[in-house]
Amino acid sequence: MERLKQYLAESGILDYLNGRGADVPPVYLVGGALRDILLGTIGADFDFIMPQDPTVCAKGLAHHFKGAFFILDPTRNQSRVVIEIKGERIICDFAPFRAPTLKEDLQNRDFTINALAWSCASDSIQDYIFDPLNGIDDLRNGRLRVCSPQSFQEDPLRTLKGIRHATCMHLTVEKETFSLLKDAVANIDQIAPERIRAELAKILADDAVTTGVRLLSESGLLAELFGQPQPEGVSLAIERLDSLNSLLADFRTDGTMAFQTALDKKFEEYLKLSDVLKLSVFCRAYRPIALKNVLRALRFSNRTIDFVMEMQSRSLHNDLSTILELPNVTRAEARWVANLGREPIGCLALLMAEMLSFGMDMTDINRFANSFFLHAEDEKLAELIDGNWLRTNYQIKEGPVVGRLLKLVEDAELKGEISTTQEAKKWLWENQKTVDNILLEHL
Repeated sequence: MERLKQYLAESGILDYLNGRGADVPPVYLVGGALRDILLGTIGADFDFIMPQDPTVCAKGLAHHFKGAFFILDPTRNQSRVVIEIKGERIICDFAPFRAPTLKEDLQNRDFTINALAWSCASDSIQDYIFDPLNGIDDLRNGRLRVCSPQSFQEDPLRTLKGIRHATCMHLTVEKETFSLLKDAVANIDQIAPERIRAELAKILADDAVTTGVRLLSESGLLAELFGQPQPEGVSLAIERLDSLNSLLADFRTDGTMAFQTALDKKFEEYLKLSDVLKLSVFCRAYRPIALKNVLRALRFSNRTIDFVMEMQSRSLHNDLSTILELPNVTRAEARWVANLGREPIGCLALLMAEMLSFGMDMTDINRFANSFFLHAEDEKLAELIDGNWLRTNYQIKEGPVVGRLLKLVEDAELKGEISTTQEAKKWLWENQKTVDNILLEHL
C-alpha cells in the first residue's frame, strides 16, 4: 500500500501539495486510487479534495509541472490538471468538499469502496486511511455496498457505475444495494448519453463482460438502454459472448500475435476492436428493435455503428458455404477474408466465435486466417492490380469501369487463377476479350 505514497512522492506531486505553506487548507486523496492500491494496482488518475475551492492549488500544480489546467465544472469549482512526469501522463482532478466535513463528504459518495480518504500530509497510507463506512472491509469481502439510500436517486449514473464496479472488480452487489439500484434505473434517461456510453464501454472491455450483461439484465438497465430483448435474447447473448471470450483468450495464449494486435487496436474512445466485436455479438443475440437508433442515441461513433450494423446482416451459413467453393490457394483464401467487410479481422473473429459456439470444426477457418496474415500488411490486403494501373494502361477515367475490372481480378484471385501482380497482368492479357467487352459497354 505504501507503494502509492512512494509513487506520489517520487513524482513530486506530494512535495508540491505539502509545500504550499502552513496556513493553507489540507489536501486529501480520495476514491479510486486508494481503492485500487488496496486491490494491488497503481493507476495514474488521482482525485484530490479540499475543504474549500481548490482552483488555486490546481493551477499551481499545473504551473509547477508545466502541465495543462482545465475547468470541469465552474459552478462546483471542479478542475483537472494533466501533467507528464518521466514520460507518463498523470491526471489529477480537484474538487472542494461536497459537505461541511470530510466524513459527510465521504458519506455523500456512491459506494463504500470509494468512500476512502487519505491526508496527503500523513506519514503512512496504510495507517491513516479514513474509512467511515467500512469500505475496506467491503472490498476485502468482495461486496459492493451503496453509501446511502439516496445515492442512486441523486445520480442515476451510479446504477450503471455499480454494475461496472461489480463486473470489473468481481464484486457481489449487496441485496439492499441491488434493490435500491433497480428502483432507480428508470431515471437513467436523465444522464448524458456520452457518460452512459463510457460506462458501457468499460463493461464491454472487461473479460467478465458476461457477468456485466447478466447484472444489466437483472437490474432492468439492459431493457432501459436497449429495449426489451427477443425471447431468450439475454441467455443467447451470454452464451455467444462466452464463446467469443474463449476465442479471445486463445488468441492471447497460443501466440496468434497478428490476430491479437489487430483486435487490440483502438476503434473509438474507450473501445478496441475486440470490445466492438463484443457489442456486435451481444446485439446479434439480443436483437434490439431499431438498433441503429439505439446506438446513435448512446453516442457510439459512426464507425462503430456501421460495423455493428454490418455484423447484424452476416449469415454464418452463407459465409461458410462460399468457403467450400474456394481452391486450396493461400492468396484465394486471403482474398476471401479481405472481402468479408471493411473490418475483415473483426468479421473473421465473429465468424470464428459463432463456429465455436456451435462446436464446428475450425481447421479451415484457421487456415484462412493464416493465409490472410501471410499476404496482408497492417491488416490490409494490397490489390494485385490497382486502379491507377488500370486507368493508365486502358486509358480510362475513374468510374464504374475501373470497379468492374478490379472485380474481375478479384474473382480470378478467388478461383486461385492468380496470386501475384505478374500473374494478374498476364491473366488480363489472356482474357482481353472479356476486358474489351467491359470497356465497350461504357463507351
